[in-house]
Amino acid sequence: MQLQQTEVALATASSAEHDWYRGAVRKLAQVDAAWVAVLLGYCAVFGGILIYSDFLPYTFDNNESFSAFWHARNMYEYGIANSSGLADESFSYDAAAHPYVYTHAGASPRLFAYLLYVLGIRTVELQIAVTVFTIGLLAFRFTYRFLADISTRLYATIACLLLMTDYIMFTQWHVGAWHVWKMFLLFGGLYLAQRVAARKQAYPLLMVYAFHAFLFYYETIFNVYVAAAVFLYFIFVTRDYRFPLKFGLAQFAGALTAAAVLLGQLMLQFGWDVVRMDIYYTFIGRNFATDVASFLEAARTFYANHNIVFWLNVPDSGFYRNLPWAVRFLFQDHAVHTPPWSLVVLAFAAAEIAEVTGSASTLVDVRRRKQARDGPLGVRASHTKYCAVLHLGKTPRDRSGPLTVITGFDRCVMAHCHGHRNNRATRSNLALAARPASEHSPHSEQNFGPPRLEAPNQKRASICADFLRDLKCRHIPLSF
Repeated sequence: MQLQQTEVALATASSAEHDWYRGAVRKLAQVDAAWVAVLLGYCAVFGGILIYSDFLPYTFDNNESFSAFWHARNMYEYGIANSSGLADESFSYDAAAHPYVYTHAGASPRLFAYLLYVLGIRTVELQIAVTVFTIGLLAFRFTYRFLADISTRLYATIACLLLMTDYIMFTQWHVGAWHVWKMFLLFGGLYLAQRVAARKQAYPLLMVYAFHAFLFYYETIFNVYVAAAVFLYFIFVTRDYRFPLKFGLAQFAGALTAAAVLLGQLMLQFGWDVVRMDIYYTFIGRNFATDVASFLEAARTFYANHNIVFWLNVPDSGFYRNLPWAVRFLFQDHAVHTPPWSLVVLAFAAAEIAEVTGSASTLVDVRRRKQARDGPLGVRASHTKYCAVLHLGKTPRDRSGPLTVITGFDRCVMAHCHGHRNNRATRSNLALAARPASEHSPHSEQNFGPPRLEAPNQKRASICADFLRDLKCRHIPLSF
């Protein structure tokens, strides 16, 4: 008896190990090899730069990494309430020098830097390394998934490898704790729009709202370009002007939330009169000042008295306040540094727009011909597909064989059935009731009487089932 128990225990252990091995092999086979290649390339390029530079890359504008670090340190050492949660730009170790506040944006990268500081990562070198291999890596994940969804994994891999090896235009900006967020926000927004358009994102409008609230708390100009690009891409993908309206409203609500939070922090710290003068000097004075010398003297006094950061630069901005300059600025640096690549990208973009536009026109023509063929007694395409699903219990993706389509529906029947198309129990009961007796399973009403209907939907299902039995049906081969 004891020997049998031992053999059973050994057999169970062997079976468990075998199942674990098979599960591991199965998961390994499901790994995306293209993404692994991008991941290895990312570790090699950015890990190599960090190691070579002792985790402090001397790249263009990487002083912003120190800004994020000092923002985090000041919040931790002197408390969030000391600056009302605003970015404290003072680099002094003396408490009397704090806060010296930056008021023109929420500067959201400091929030992640503050989290790292709380977790014990309290050197700028470690903060850069952790940010590059968390936010930066996640940004490339968004980029890869977005490009793979709209094209192929091969194209996504090539594009990611090309980005991470373009030192002048991209790589040097990605190894800092501040500018690494720009790729995260740009491709994160595009990937979110892609998922919402494909109906793959849970709570889509809530996610769009939360993303844009964080985006508009980042910078004042960059966020506008990103939000516009995301919105235009969403319209281009969906081609349905009703849902993009909701998408745009969610974006606008997120932007208003970020602005309200920032304005509330400013009023809590300074009061409305100071906030109003800060807005005047920043936007009105800089853009429309007639006497530059007097403006600079007044601005210097105001900002020194209230410990507010303000760069005393008042260039003539009239040349930049026009739409052609805004469009030309998007391509100016690319034309200088990488002109061949700009031409390739624009050529691919033009081909894609032409292909999608042609496909949409062809689809409209097909729908019109279908409506003309069906005539006034035909059923609309969406209703036809739904009724076919009702009658045979098939999904729209099942393309095998002809579908039995119910035609000649009365409008009230169509409205009743269409109104409950999302109720699974009703749909299954209708499909069962509409099938001929020969199609029922051996456990149907042939042997055990009429089928059971779920109680909450019994009345509705029986009413629609009676209508279905009274209607004449014909067989039409359809493809969806």
